[in-house]
Amino acid sequence: MLKTIMKKRNNKKKGFTLAELVIVVAIIAILTGLAVMVFGNITDSANNATFQSNHRSVVSGVVMAVAENDGSTDGLTTAAIDKYVADKSGVTGVTNLDGSPKGSTYAVSIAGDVVTVTSTYDGTTLTYNSK
Repeated sequence: MLKTIMKKRNNKKKGFTLAELVIVVAIIAILTGLAVMVFGNITDSANNATFQSNHRSVVSGVVMAVAENDGSTDGLTTAAIDKYVADKSGVTGVTNLDGSPKGSTYAVSIAGDVVTVTSTYDGTTLTYNSK
């Protein structure tokens, strides 16, 4: 009897059933969906971190320009601030920050004795006033 069962089992075609293949495809689809969601969150976090880092770089440029101008904003220009702000490739300028998140803006304005840095990205606005 055991020989008969073994013979029947050996005569069956080898391979996967349609149900098994559908289950595997469904599992792969679920895992892919989860991976895409996680990757999207990581990208958003990286863009926010880059935006905040660039804002701090511009603020540091303002602080250095004011310090070089003997602590005064008299005669200070945005061009003077631009030379202290550079991107990874060495290009200077507040508006030339390469690698900034798409849609982010960085602006410097000088009014009297106050220098203001305003940075915006994705509905977030960061502001720095020198006084």
